[in-house]
Amino acid sequence: MHLHYKGFRIVPGARTVFNGFIASAVVRARHGNARFDIHSTEHSSGELALFGTADEAFGCAVGWGFSWVDHKH
Repeated sequence: MHLHYKGFRIVPGARTVFNGFIASAVVRARHGNARFDIHSTEHSSGELALFGTADEAFGCAVGWGFSWVDHKH
């Protein structure tokens, strides 16, 4: 799943680990975003935090993506 936001594509994720879920996200410029070079712009959150449910982890990843775009836009 991915989201489109202000010319970017946010790809949130929730990876299963031993005792919960790790949130992470990748943000990429969408094709046609003249402000950023589409071939060199990809930003990864790395591992954000551990959560008890996949929904919580996913929500954190989405929030990180929105925040990153808002600070760059």
